[in-house]
Amino acid sequence: MFRDPLPEIKRIQCPVLFLAGGKDTQVDVKRAAQIYRSAFKESGNRELRIRIFPNAGHAMHIANTGSISELRQLIADKEDRLVPEYFREIREFLERRISDK
Repeated sequence: MFRDPLPEIKRIQCPVLFLAGGKDTQVDVKRAAQIYRSAFKESGNRELRIRIFPNAGHAMHIANTGSISELRQLIADKEDRLVPEYFREIREFLERRISDK
């Protein structure tokens, strides 16, 4: 069953860091980012940071195809490396929020 997240997204009144993988095959990342942008604009919340990592899959792993079978194989082979920028982006987002206080 599909549930429209838009009403909940419009009610968010805190800073949001939206991270996604450009090779995600499970979510339409561009569409999801546009939904967030539109919802935040409509609600007046200007605290949205969107970052799409071109070489990442759904789980932020370094991906060739982004397919679920690729992710399963990476995990089985213990090769599921996250994109390096992932943690840096989180750290910088949090540091900006802490330094604003």
